[in-house]
Amino acid sequence: MGTSLLYIAGAALMSLMVQQSAGQLSSLRVKQEAESKDRFNFFDLELLKVLASSQLGNLLLSPACVKASLAMLLEGAAGNSAKQVKEALRLPDDETVIRRHFSNFLNSLQVNKPPNVVEAANQIFLSNTIAAQPKYQNILKKYYDAEMERVDFSSPGYAAQAINRWVNMLTHGQIPSLVDPGSISRNTKMMLASAMYFKGKWKNAFDLDKTTQNCFYVEVNQCFNANFMETVNIYNYAYIGSLNAHAVELPYEGNQFSLLLLLPTKRNADQQLIRDLSHASLHHIVSSLEATDILISLPRFSIDYSTDLIQTLNELGVQEVFSTNANLTGMVQWINFDLHVSNFLHKAKIEINEDGTVAAAATGTLVVPLMGTSIPKLIFDHPFLFFLRNTETGDILFAGRMSQPEAAKQHILGPVNESQLLELTQGIFTSMPGVGRPVGSTLNPQSSSSNSYKPSSLDGSAFSTNKSIPVSQTQPPATNYHTFPNNQNTANNNPFSTSYESYPSSLQVRSMSNNLPQPNSAQYQSNSNSETYHASNPDTIGQNVQSPGQFLSTSGSYGAAINSRAHYLSADQEEPERDSVWKINQTYTDRIHFSP
Repeated sequence: MGTSLLYIAGAALMSLMVQQSAGQLSSLRVKQEAESKDRFNFFDLELLKVLASSQLGNLLLSPACVKASLAMLLEGAAGNSAKQVKEALRLPDDETVIRRHFSNFLNSLQVNKPPNVVEAANQIFLSNTIAAQPKYQNILKKYYDAEMERVDFSSPGYAAQAINRWVNMLTHGQIPSLVDPGSISRNTKMMLASAMYFKGKWKNAFDLDKTTQNCFYVEVNQCFNANFMETVNIYNYAYIGSLNAHAVELPYEGNQFSLLLLLPTKRNADQQLIRDLSHASLHHIVSSLEATDILISLPRFSIDYSTDLIQTLNELGVQEVFSTNANLTGMVQWINFDLHVSNFLHKAKIEINEDGTVAAAATGTLVVPLMGTSIPKLIFDHPFLFFLRNTETGDILFAGRMSQPEAAKQHILGPVNESQLLELTQGIFTSMPGVGRPVGSTLNPQSSSSNSYKPSSLDGSAFSTNKSIPVSQTQPPATNYHTFPNNQNTANNNPFSTSYESYPSSLQVRSMSNNLPQPNSAQYQSNSNSETYHASNPDTIGQNVQSPGQFLSTSGSYGAAINSRAHYLSADQEEPERDSVWKINQTYTDRIHFSP
């Protein structure tokens, strides 16, 4: 969901500082791109690109809303003010062509074919102290289906209530409030608002029973649990070599709308992908997709985002309308003051789950196959981009970056591949001061008939704990030791690889019998000092373990029992809780499970 809102205020109230645009578009480039089939998408990508360059975290915007608001502003602008808006949107000079395009564009956003619903609307909120130009009012009604509502801006509370009521209605309650009374003054003369609502059901729904908990990497070495949806089906997919990214399209019922997902191959490459994206239009990406039987694992997520787009539009070359030099004489009659845009608010919300999507807003390609198994796996476990598109017109309703999904709120075991686990443990090391080089120990079977394991005699109070996590009751052969590959860094006695990206996505089970550290001790190196801990109560280690499992110390150590062997990491004793959030379970298959 999303909204765009333009505040137009008298110059007596506000004078805005305008930065020189770093990317003002030349007339020649505008003309060339205006002739392109997908020229209108260039603005959408540039908008996302500039916004992402200055903001971290999740991003969401509705290019459709932003363009509708700018188009209504353009109808009342003249001179250089109008020229800058046209160039940013890659619009031709012919006003008839512009109006016909936006009329068709807005009509395509009116869909009521359950279970899919798309609604878009524009509104003019005009001060009761001025009169709109009749021509301007008629054009907005005819081509933009924009209604006009009189508002008493001298009472900011009532004015905000009227605007928010309209936005709340259009977005079906998803955006209950866009503007607060403090952002309205007595000098506010006009507000232009655009709102959009989308609700869609997946053509191929995700199976709720397959939703599992997995690790999402917000940074290369930092991850946390999120609920991942999973589906196996035929989707349009391609690897886009020029972008170093995977592209896949998830259709909604009826195939009129789809969610295009772009996943960079590297975990910290979302910013680079956004920078490169403008050079490969979405039209060319979509045309490269081919029907592929593929497994998709996608985090459940929702984004609620709001921003003032003035600075972003400044960098795209739209500057004058936000200054006292603005030429907006086509909007109102008998103007005796300088009229300019003081705010350009945009708010958007989207929710992606197993059933589908609810969204609202107010305002040269190389294709290569995935490597690996017969059914490729595409796991969205690090920041990615998404575009909610009209597949018939190519228009982008919503675009964004998902870099941090909602943390899992309930215990759902889920698969974690080897490279993820290695990266997870590496992340614990790098995030905690004083964390040292891990040394391991063995766990000895107590009774094969009861499937119960008890730790061997360890003298390490750092490992005393009564916390344990049971794992699969299926006990493998005693000689079949499962562990993680070593990066041959024997000098550090480190059983966890520091070059985790080189390992495949599925767990490789291999023996470490020659590389295991000496048992019966645990040590870590803080700065240059090596310390050894000796246990006074070894029976508490792994207490209540009903099968081969692992333990997590409340005193700052981290353990993972894998079959009859264990590695454990001793962490900085001053930050035990930071290390106590990860619990890893092994099921003796090709999966490792963990929970928060």
